[in-house]
Amino acid sequence: PGQTSGSAQNPTRNLASSPVASSKDQDLPCDKVAENTREATKLTDYAAKLGIGAIYKRLGFLLQRDHPDQGALIEECQAKLSAGYAKLNPSLPADRLVTAWRVWVSATELHKAAR
Repeated sequence: PGQTSGSAQNPTRNLASSPVASSKDQDLPCDKVAENTREATKLTDYAAKLGIGAIYKRLGFLLQRDHPDQGALIEECQAKLSAGYAKLNPSLPADRLVTAWRVWVSATELHKAAR
């Protein structure tokens, strides 16, 4: 009673720890960025506060694939890439490595078009 879930207490938690959504009906953080530059600032602030390099890998890959017009944000993600590799979606198998982003993805993720 009176307790809130972890994601309600910390809105950035979902950005770092939840798998990347694959449903076309679900908005991703990068979709909001394309609509509003203020959201881009929020997103990069949250990513910096968390200090988790996988965020920049996932976000950069998704922005480049789905919102290539977000050049400044894509460049910021590239500049902040950490060492090592991360899965785009940690809960799913990934068989392709996108070396530019140091992220493992499934073959279907490589070819998805922007919504």
